Amino acid sequence: VYCWGSDMNGQLGIGFNVPIMFSTPLSIATATLPPATVFTSVAVGNQYTCALTAAGEVYCWGSNDVGQLGDGSLSPHPTPTLVSTVGLAPGTTFTSVSAGRRHACATTAGGDIYCWGSNDAGQLGDGSAIDRSVPTKVTAGGTPPGTRFASVAAGGQHTCALTTDGSAYCWGNSYYGQLGNGTTTESYVPVTVSGLSGATAISAGGVFTCALLANGTVKCWGSDCYGQLGLGDSRGGYWDIPDAVVVGLD
Repeated sequence: VYCWGSDMNGQLGIGFNVPIMFSTPLSIATATLPPATVFTSVAVGNQYTCALTAAGEVYCWGSNDVGQLGDGSLSPHPTPTLVSTVGLAPGTTFTSVSAGRRHACATTAGGDIYCWGSNDAGQLGDGSAIDRSVPTKVTAGGTPPGTRFASVAAGGQHTCALTTDGSAYCWGNSYYGQLGNGTTTESYVPVTVSGLSGATAISAGGVFTCALLANGTVKCWGSDCYGQLGLGDSRGGYWDIPDAVVVGLD
C-alpha cells in the first residue's frame, strides 16, 4: 500500500506523523506486519485509513479519537494496527472494508457486517448510539431471517449495505434522507431502502448514497444541494427514496 497527502494524524501509515503534506506516494511502514502480508484493498476515511489483507484481516492507522482504528484503544497509530477480533467467532475472516468519516465497517465471509468507531447517529447499526473501539456486529433490524450481506459502504454518519439478493439496507443519520427509506428519521438498526432491487454495488457519500443496478442504471438518494444525485436539475433539497440518475445530458 502506498499513500500520499496530509499525514497530520499518521493517516499515511509511514511510521510517523508530521504536520506536512507529501505529494508523492510513500510506502506504508511494514515493521508491524507479519512477514509476506499481502493487501487486497484499501479504504480512506477522515484522517485514518484501513486495508484488507489476503488472509481476511483488517489493519488500520491514523486518527483514533473515537475508536475508528478498531484495535480497542483511543490512541492514534502512525503504522498499521490490527483490528481486534475480540467478540468475533473463531475463524471469522473479513472480505471487504469501508471507511467513513469517523467509523469503519467490514463484511465477513459468513455474510455479516461488523462496524467500529463513531456511533453518534447509530451508524454502527448495533442498536445503540455508543462509540465502539472494537468491531461490533450489525443487528438484524428490518432484515429478514437468513439475510447475508455482500458489501458495505460507510458514509459521513450513515452506513449502507447490499445483500446477496441485491436489496439494500441503510442505518444511521437520515437528516437528508440518506437512508432511502422515505423518512428523515435516523435509525440505529438497518432499514430497507425503498423500491430498490437488483443492486450490484453501493457507495455512501457524506450525506447521500448511490447504488448501481444490474441493468446498468444508477439510483441515488439523500442531499442534492450541489447536484450530487445527478437528477438533471438544480433544485437542491433532498430525496428520501432512490431516484434514477439522468443520462444523455452531456
